Amino acid sequence: MRAFSSLEVQLVEALAAGQTKLQIRTSRGLSAQTITRLLAGAADAAGVPAQRGYAALVDSAYRGRLLTVRAADRANAPHLTDRRHQVLIGIAHGWSDAKIAHRLRLAIATVKTAARLLYGTLDAATRAQTVAHGWDLRLLGPHCQPPLHLPGCELCPARLRESTPRPRIAFGP
Repeated sequence: MRAFSSLEVQLVEALAAGQTKLQIRTSRGLSAQTITRLLAGAADAAGVPAQRGYAALVDSAYRGRLLTVRAADRANAPHLTDRRHQVLIGIAHGWSDAKIAHRLRLAIATVKTAARLLYGTLDAATRAQTVAHGWDLRLLGPHCQPPLHLPGCELCPARLRESTPRPRIAFGP
């Protein structure tokens, strides 16, 4: 991974704020090819495959501390059902609705409904903004309460704990 350029940081911040690629492009006077190249460069700097989408880019920016979690009032954080929380985690990983449905053994329509309800609950307009609000409200990340994971996910906390090797203890001299 490499460091983000200042323009890439601004683009990731704009995505986290809920701007679409078109809105970012027109507000900055960039061509379609330039914005695509810059966002692909930001994904590369974050270590995220570009095809995983902007939500995964925003999630990686929070994990890498490029974006800082704003102090949100935890008492006013919305309560999410476990199912909606799992869908939020899947969105943060950059998974499509179909992949989330497959992992959770649900119908795609169920995942789409949960995602639509998440947008309303978190007052978000895009998947990337949903992830940003999830981080700010402590619904995502290492401070997530309760820590949930998706089956077969290599990024979720429970999976990481299972795969972390335990230190060897030497006995004797």
